[in-house]
Amino acid sequence: LQGLPVPPRHQLAAIIADVLPAKPDATPLVSWPGGEARRFRDHLFVLAPMPQAPAVPKARLTCARRISLGDNLGHVMLGSQRCGGIVPRVAEQGLEIRYRSGGEMLQPAGRGIEKSLKKLLQEAAVVPWMRARVPLLYSADALVAVADMWVAEAFFSADGVPVIWDEKPAIS
Repeated sequence: LQGLPVPPRHQLAAIIADVLPAKPDATPLVSWPGGEARRFRDHLFVLAPMPQAPAVPKARLTCARRISLGDNLGHVMLGSQRCGGIVPRVAEQGLEIRYRSGGEMLQPAGRGIEKSLKKLLQEAAVVPWMRARVPLLYSADALVAVADMWVAEAFFSADGVPVIWDEKPAIS
């Protein structure tokens, strides 16, 4: 349990009875003080409790700034090397960090199809409880990038600025 408190006997019974045999598309959860058990794609995850929703950083992300996401979500910054990423003029204007609210669409650079962010995160095997904690970068109301995973085609440049999400939690 890696430093987490052992669940009480009735919670262990609930993990065995409810979490382990749950249907593949279910997202079972058993919580106890100091821990929780979840399952995704036939893997059992025992974790510290997750905060309900991450706080949105107030600062704008610029090329010279590393921003803490809080709640053990790591830091996000824009790289100094121009090796493929966000168009420099957009990065220099600063980006707003947000989290999912539902209904977001993105056409990742190099892919011909726009997809829902929900579908992209599912395809990338991001665990369901972390999907709302992946930082999204916006310019005005346009979704520019999804953490260090994808840059929108409209905002991508081969000599662009990469997004770096360091000290990030395991998301898949």
